Amino acid sequence: MYAYPLHLTDAALDVLASDPRFCPYLDLPLQHISDAMLAAMGRTMTKAATLALLDRLPQKLPGLALRTSFIVGFPGETEKDVEELLAFVREGRFTHAGVFLYSHEAKTPAAQLSDDLPLEVKQARRDALMAAQLEVSRRRQAARIGTRFQVLVDAPVERGARVPPGVRALARSQHEAPEVDGVVLLRGAAAARLQPGTFAAARVVESLDYDVIAELAQP
Repeated sequence: MYAYPLHLTDAALDVLASDPRFCPYLDLPLQHISDAMLAAMGRTMTKAATLALLDRLPQKLPGLALRTSFIVGFPGETEKDVEELLAFVREGRFTHAGVFLYSHEAKTPAAQLSDDLPLEVKQARRDALMAAQLEVSRRRQAARIGTRFQVLVDAPVERGARVPPGVRALARSQHEAPEVDGVVLLRGAAAARLQPGTFAAARVVESLDYDVIAELAQP
């Protein structure tokens, strides 16, 4: 699922689109969107090239779920760079996103740079980006209410688990990767009888921040 942007060619996208064995899901690690930061990080794609790729993806892969990751606090990152990144996230292009704090890694070019931003500044920038993506996620999840799709059952809900009332099983659609994304919470007694590894049809009845609540539906 990890697709380095520079190597994600139209030929690769055509293969993904032509074979039903592939889920319409990509993890596209962008790290940043400011040209100044992209250059400092050694990324060879510019903002313009990145935006062109992002515009092309839904044309090639309709219904694509897109995950990305960003790094904040890289040496030399300015408030202007962060505001540019925040505006980019608020556009709502990403289904899922993670944000990491920069830290020195030995034997990398960046390790020679001065780590000039205090930890609390990095944390505040991460929190701002995650808050922006949270709003995007809420809108996206709410838009799924009433939709039907196939899910893969992961596990029954264990006794004492903190889940909404009536939820009996945890599942994922083709838009949620294991461990890193949200889940589909299956409600109803019939859901409790589903075995892990089972595929089932579900209909979304409620949305949360990152998850949705669904009920079993006719295929």
